[in-house]
Amino acid sequence: MRCSNPECGATVEPGDRFCPLCGTELSASAPAPVEQYAQQPRPTAVAPRISEAAVPRRPVAARDEAYPALRHFSALMIKTGAALKWIFLAVGSLSLVHSIYIALTGQGFQAVLTGLMTFGIYVVIGWLLWLFLALHGEIVYLILDVAHAFVSNVSRHWGRGDGR
Repeated sequence: MRCSNPECGATVEPGDRFCPLCGTELSASAPAPVEQYAQQPRPTAVAPRISEAAVPRRPVAARDEAYPALRHFSALMIKTGAALKWIFLAVGSLSLVHSIYIALTGQGFQAVLTGLMTFGIYVVIGWLLWLFLALHGEIVYLILDVAHAFVSNVSRHWGRGDGR
């Protein structure tokens, strides 16, 4: 079908009300494109070709858990600090017992003071190691929790679709 404008003569589709090239009204009896599309059924949403369940995956973390490797590392730091504290306490206790044994065999009271001082040094070093590792582990936990809360808050904010 051709446009009714003698100067245009463009090809038009049946049912078009206006010429797509010059804009001339073709015929008043032709149905408007809106009416033509209103009568057609709406297309349904296309289902994905591959579902999420079809792809085998090994879960790395829980659904809402962010940075599982760093969380594991933090837990390991805290547990290591606690274990080192007890190890240094045990070594210091063995050193004290050894110095008491030496004092009882005739070396004098000076060995007991050396043993007490060694015990105190081991206990303080163990406590400081535990404190250092526990604080660093807790700080990493805190940073991860704040980052997760911030990222989920930002994604919720921008995901609203209201433009604010």
